[in-house]
Amino acid sequence: MPDITQKKLGLIGAAIVLASLLLTWALIESRPTPAIEPRVALGPMVETTDVARADARVSIVGYGTVEPRVRANIIPQVSGRIEWVHANMITGGFVSAGDTLLQIDKRDYQLALNQIASRRSQAEAAQQTAQVQINEAQVRLNDALHDMERIRQLVKVDAARQRELEKAQVTHELAQAQLQTAQAQLASAGAKLNELATEAELAQMQLERTQITAPFDAVVLWENVDVGQYVIVNQSVAELYGTDAVEIPVPLQDSDLAWFETIPVAHPALVATMAEHALPIAMVSADFLGQKREWEGRVARTRAEVDSRSRMVPVVVRVEKPFAGIEQQQPPLIPGMFVKVTIRGREIPDVITLPHRALRDESSVWVIDEGRLRVKPVTIVYRDTNYLYITEGIDTGDQVILSSLDVVTDGMLVRGVQ
Repeated sequence: MPDITQKKLGLIGAAIVLASLLLTWALIESRPTPAIEPRVALGPMVETTDVARADARVSIVGYGTVEPRVRANIIPQVSGRIEWVHANMITGGFVSAGDTLLQIDKRDYQLALNQIASRRSQAEAAQQTAQVQINEAQVRLNDALHDMERIRQLVKVDAARQRELEKAQVTHELAQAQLQTAQAQLASAGAKLNELATEAELAQMQLERTQITAPFDAVVLWENVDVGQYVIVNQSVAELYGTDAVEIPVPLQDSDLAWFETIPVAHPALVATMAEHALPIAMVSADFLGQKREWEGRVARTRAEVDSRSRMVPVVVRVEKPFAGIEQQQPPLIPGMFVKVTIRGREIPDVITLPHRALRDESSVWVIDEGRLRVKPVTIVYRDTNYLYITEGIDTGDQVILSSLDVVTDGMLVRGVQ
């Protein structure tokens, strides 16, 4: 009995499993078949920018070192001991035009001038004496001439002897000699006065040169002088540079000069006709004393030379008032600073401006055309440190690719994002 029951249970279990399998198969067979969609190919994502034509101003960028526009060595023209020195006669000190920088002991030079004045007084007295002698000699000569003529008339009528006439003639000749001597003495006194006037002028110059003044508003670059020091002629004791302006020689390619609105040349016939406002504007920038600062200058001229090694043309940028703002603790533009110079050039009409990273193989760019990358040759009229200026090859509305890709083929699929 138990065996029959187990067999029934086994048959029932088998029937259940079979029914489950049949039901599973029926469900699988009855489910709908899913639609097979084609696989969509996706290209890489790239950064793009829309381009448009517009007028653009060219900027010519160069670098240079600031130099003083004017500088002067302080060299005494007379010898002597230093009695006084300006308080700002130190390295880095500011002095104004006309300030006395040094005072040399002037007593010897004043004494020499006084001695010349004394000799001049003597010469003037001799001149006056000679003039008096001339006047007296002229009177004697007139009298002698009158007597000689009178006696000559008397001799003709035998009223006087020939001997008396000869004596009158000797007196006349003696008066003439005295007049000539007095005239010579007057001329000598005049020549002496002229000589002493020259000596006095030179002595006065020597006296004035004991006081050395600043030729212009300046900064002391270096000095080697102090009170009590003995200086000699042609001994350099200091060097100054002017604070009114500084200059920056900037080497540029000769092709860059073609973009200047005006090219200043230091020729009298051209400089006279070129107004200050017509000179190209140049912005000078530098980091100094922990601050970044800009100064506005002008391209003052081009140097009349081409560097034989680099083939660059130096242009000179001038900045007026480089110390302006120092009272407000702003850094000055001083000689020796290395600066960046951005010169304002001509305007290019109807041009496309792109960053440098858009350029491929020197003369082409990538654009997206209906989802595909296309290589477009372009015409670049100018390039500066930041931008390309393109006139042909692409146009307004084109999407230019800025991203770099490892492998590129013309017509490959890409996806642009801005």
